[in-house]
Amino acid sequence: MAAAGRICRTRRRNRASCHRLTLSPAQKGYADARLDGGAEIRLQDYRHAGGTFDNIVSVEMIEAVGERYWPAYFATLKARLAPGGRAVLQAITVPDAEFSIYRKRSDFIRQHIFPGGMLPSPAILRHQGAKAGLELHASFSFGQDYARTCRIWAERMTGAAPRIRRFGYDEPFLRGWRYYLESCAATFATGRSDVVQVEFGHVGQIAQAA
Repeated sequence: MAAAGRICRTRRRNRASCHRLTLSPAQKGYADARLDGGAEIRLQDYRHAGGTFDNIVSVEMIEAVGERYWPAYFATLKARLAPGGRAVLQAITVPDAEFSIYRKRSDFIRQHIFPGGMLPSPAILRHQGAKAGLELHASFSFGQDYARTCRIWAERMTGAAPRIRRFGYDEPFLRGWRYYLESCAATFATGRSDVVQVEFGHVGQIAQAA
């Protein structure tokens, strides 16, 4: 919610409207309170949204959608994107060369943290977008920054462990999340995973603009 909240606050400063979709009533309540009417927060499945939008931002959602639903995900982006609009996705990815092996096996994160999740690769993002009629316009990666972020989160969680235990969470819970954060930091630092922001537009949009 933090990234989406910052996007909505920026849009409000620029006098642009912002609509946010979530499936979580708790997240909706938190966002409504933080944004104080500065955005429309809808409790809605993205597939049921209507209308078109000049800009669409999806922050690390595609990983949770699951591979079998990627075509529907990109088809929805295509349908909801206005002519001349931009769709920007932030996603955690695995290298193209490792995707075919990765998708056939499980791991700690997909078993215990995000059941049913699946990381795409850069080529998969381009391919799925193209199948839906979207063209990749730009890509930016910053996995090394995420490595540092995960280490900071792990350190803060360790420092807050006494307070976390007071909420009823036990040592196995803390160990599991510490392992998750530290292993993510290692994979980002070594290039086994990355974080990318990719921009899509309707096919032919660049040529038309030129």
